[in-house]
Amino acid sequence: MSATLPTEYQVMYEEIGEMVRAYRDAASTTQMGVARDAGISRSSVAGIEGGVQRPPIHVLVTLAKVLGVDFLDFLPDSLVAPEHRRPLPPGVETMQRDQPLARLVEKARRLHAHLTEVLALIDQEETTDGQ
Repeated sequence: MSATLPTEYQVMYEEIGEMVRAYRDAASTTQMGVARDAGISRSSVAGIEGGVQRPPIHVLVTLAKVLGVDFLDFLPDSLVAPEHRRPLPPGVETMQRDQPLARLVEKARRLHAHLTEVLALIDQEETTDGQ
């Protein structure tokens, strides 16, 4: 079992995953296609994109090569010296990389919406079972 990461490191992995996903989407390729070309499993790509898998540097370098970007493009701006930061290329849509609070709020909204749907389904099932 892996150790729990401090929040700022977990947010960093989530930001890296968001960038991998954004560049994959911009390249119009699938998780399976990237996985095949990078020599890793599709579930690893999904885990990296979801911020739940902590990829070693060599995997990030390989993913960058497969997607035709620089390894530094995956890193949050807070980890890259200003002179090495590059603007996002056209077609890459992502939240601001240095706004972890905004990212957490958005995740909380999605979770709330999902839980609301689940509770509605449970209520509907209980109503149906009670009739």
